[in-house]
Amino acid sequence: ITQRSSKNKTIQDIAKRVADMFIGDITPIKTNQLREFKSMPSELDYILTYAKRGNFESAISDMEAYKSKKDSGFYYNLAVLCEALGSETGDIKLFVKADDMYRQSMQLGGSDDDMIVNTKARFDKFYRLFKMAEKQRKANKALSNELNDQYGGAE
Repeated sequence: ITQRSSKNKTIQDIAKRVADMFIGDITPIKTNQLREFKSMPSELDYILTYAKRGNFESAISDMEAYKSKKDSGFYYNLAVLCEALGSETGDIKLFVKADDMYRQSMQLGGSDDDMIVNTKARFDKFYRLFKMAEKQRKANKALSNELNDQYGGAE
């Protein structure tokens, strides 16, 4: 009985290891997106310093608190910051927000600006891939759970 129990444990461990390696191989972890900023209102010039230092959360917060006129460049810059923080954290809510900000930018005249149009097109492609990867990640997690259930694995 002890030998059989040991054999089952070995099979469980191998199945879990294989599932984990498979999930790791096909699930993208992070991506780096390089973006340019449009000019900022003078009151927000410091946001570029925040962005260069990776302080995306404060930059987003300060931009959202800005009460003056918001044009296509403003929404574009906010989208770039949301995308950057989303790429860093993998938080899909930030990509949803970036998508909304890019759309607002386009609606406020950004559709006439090559930089905004090109950046939005690259983001759209990335965002579609990210959503597909998230869907696959969830399916992989379900498969891993199923394998653990089938082989009696406990984490």
